[in-house]
Amino acid sequence: MHYFGAKIIFFFIVKLYMMLTMNEFFLFFVFAGIILFWLDTTSKRELAYKHSFKLAKQFNLQLLDDSIHCTKLALVKTVNLPKIKRVYRFTVSSNNDDRMQCHLILIGATMVSWYIPPYPQIN
Repeated sequence: MHYFGAKIIFFFIVKLYMMLTMNEFFLFFVFAGIILFWLDTTSKRELAYKHSFKLAKQFNLQLLDDSIHCTKLALVKTVNLPKIKRVYRFTVSSNNDDRMQCHLILIGATMVSWYIPPYPQIN
């Protein structure tokens, strides 16, 4: 963010602080944090869907039911700042008769690992 943008945000926070009581100011930032976390979570779910679709295509599997969902959240320490680690589970099939549970792990916006169980190859 450049200097002018930071100056506008600082001005907005100071004006907001002068208009609100301390409890209202605290609640405002709690709600703002919840909204930002929700937006971040939805964007990471879309990113996980793209990664899972790409993995399924790479291994000639079919991604079932848009089945991707987050099963675990944790804060992890990285070099610069703490980031959120998310574990996403999804279901794939190799022949439309079986279902295999797979998972991938995102730290921030980076996929760090994935797992697809062994399955029989169909030619």
